[in-house]
Amino acid sequence: MLKALHILAGLLLLACTSTYSFAAEEGGAKAEEGKTATAKTETFKLTVTGMTCGGCASKVSKGLNGCEGVTKATVDQKTDSAIVEVKAGTDIAKVIKAVEDAGFKAKKQEEKKKEVVK
Repeated sequence: MLKALHILAGLLLLACTSTYSFAAEEGGAKAEEGKTATAKTETFKLTVTGMTCGGCASKVSKGLNGCEGVTKATVDQKTDSAIVEVKAGTDIAKVIKAVEDAGFKAKKQEEKKKEVVK
């Protein structure tokens, strides 16, 4: 009985955390093993709205990692954001649609240009 309570407490703790990062489930591990020096990826940040708990972040993460071309996604419910790494040439609209299919809204954050001070 005590062991069951420890397992349940661990699962509850996992469900309440707000940051999830998983390698893409379909082929993610194989892609990492077979990665060559010529493989190119792009990384961008999404603003994700509608997440209220760690379970929401997990759902977004699973949706992103199930999206074709995504190699890694880290979702943070506290900052309403996701950092997504994709294979070069992956259509960002498909990545955003994966978040929307999970029940949330997303948009790509614009890169801030650094000002050069002379």
